[in-house]
Amino acid sequence: MKYLPSKKFIIIGSLIILAIGAGFLFSAFGDKKNGSLANVVQNSFEDIGKQIEEKDSDNDGLKDWEEILWGTDINKADTDGDGYSDKQEADGGYDPLDPVSNEKTGKKGEPKEFIVPDISSSINLTNEISNIMGFQISQGVTEGTEPDLGDMSKLIDPRVNQNLAEFIASLNVRLSEKELKISQDNSSDAFQKYVNEFGAALLLFQNPILKKSPEEVFASAFQEKDFSQLNELISVYGQTAVKLKTIVVPSNFLSFHKRFIEILISLEKSLAAIKEIDRDPLKAMIGIQEGEKFNKEMMNLINEFVSLVKKYE
Repeated sequence: MKYLPSKKFIIIGSLIILAIGAGFLFSAFGDKKNGSLANVVQNSFEDIGKQIEEKDSDNDGLKDWEEILWGTDINKADTDGDGYSDKQEADGGYDPLDPVSNEKTGKKGEPKEFIVPDISSSINLTNEISNIMGFQISQGVTEGTEPDLGDMSKLIDPRVNQNLAEFIASLNVRLSEKELKISQDNSSDAFQKYVNEFGAALLLFQNPILKKSPEEVFASAFQEKDFSQLNELISVYGQTAVKLKTIVVPSNFLSFHKRFIEILISLEKSLAAIKEIDRDPLKAMIGIQEGEKFNKEMMNLINEFVSLVKKYE
């Protein structure tokens, strides 16, 4: 007698497909404990986003989306074949794409020009993954086997996995130092000038929209179909990043300054992804997850800045 998959698996597979056709809209901060079918789908999307964000296909320590930024092979732990893993070289300041740049030779990598994937808006991640997962689950029903939904990413084929990883990589912005104005002058005067200009650039943060909680902004966007507040947030982050790029930054503050701008642009991109909630719910969910991560890092960066400032007092 063939084993028939439980209703739970059939329902999830069906809903993922039906949700697309019905223009399904889920709430990013709603109550997910009531066991409704809509929440089953939402939780599935969340699981997929988290698993893809953490996925490391070659187990070298670099997540797939990080490998995409570096330009390394997500399925090869040592892309350049020099005996050192991609993660070892990246962390050590070496070039994981150059076989003569490693700990043994001592040749450091040149300033990295990270690859920023261009994920076309025509690519609908939800449709892609729904089609694949729906097929996998229906095939399981036919063959009498129960798919493993403990790891949703196992139901995703390599092409879709690549698109998901590229989308996450596109949100995790990395700047080239060539885009910034760097000075080797780390005197007190240079520091004071930098702090003043940095503060002036952050005046945009006095926008009333930033006094609202993310829940308020998202609720307005999702429930009232009003994206004006979300657009305003996107504008604040984008304009601030542009202003900060024009500031001359002392080299001692370069790491902080560069990462601060990267987070601003990443937040801008994440919020833009959330606007696609109707067309591509999975893309929006990933945008929410990544945005939460960037917000936490922003708080850590502000604490780091305060510590740096104290050194010059």
